[in-house]
Amino acid sequence: MKIIYKLFLAGTLTTLCFNLEIQNCFAQKELSFTQDDRDRLIRLEATILQMEKRFDERFKQIDERFEQVDKRFDNQQVQINEINNTLQWQFGTLVGAMLVFLVSVIGFILWDRRTFIKPFEIRVTDVESLIQKNKIKIEDILLMLKALAKEDANVAKALKQFNFL
Repeated sequence: MKIIYKLFLAGTLTTLCFNLEIQNCFAQKELSFTQDDRDRLIRLEATILQMEKRFDERFKQIDERFEQVDKRFDNQQVQINEINNTLQWQFGTLVGAMLVFLVSVIGFILWDRRTFIKPFEIRVTDVESLIQKNKIKIEDILLMLKALAKEDANVAKALKQFNFL
């Protein structure tokens, strides 16, 4: 910024000097450097120095303002990062809770299935043992009917009808 300002001042001084030279050329007369000219140049230099001080102060104010804006941007970036971290944590918690729920439901289904099937398994084993016990009795009854069929034609006919003979 100071370089631009110095270039501006150099350009202004160059333009002033050039204008003075052109005026001298058009005037076609030689002007001498008077005390008034010297005083004007001193006042002009003082004015330029004052302008330079004001520009420096302005540039300092602008730099401070930019620093304040940068700090605000940094603060907002920190807030955005905090919000992002919070959302990631909440999402992770939600996913974890859903997984726990899913595993719990699957576990409940398996447990309920086993407890539901258990009474039927007990009944089936009871019926199988009852059939095993009665199988011997049924075989004895069949042998008895076959022996009776040798003596009675009606019993033999009935056994043949049900394929026991």
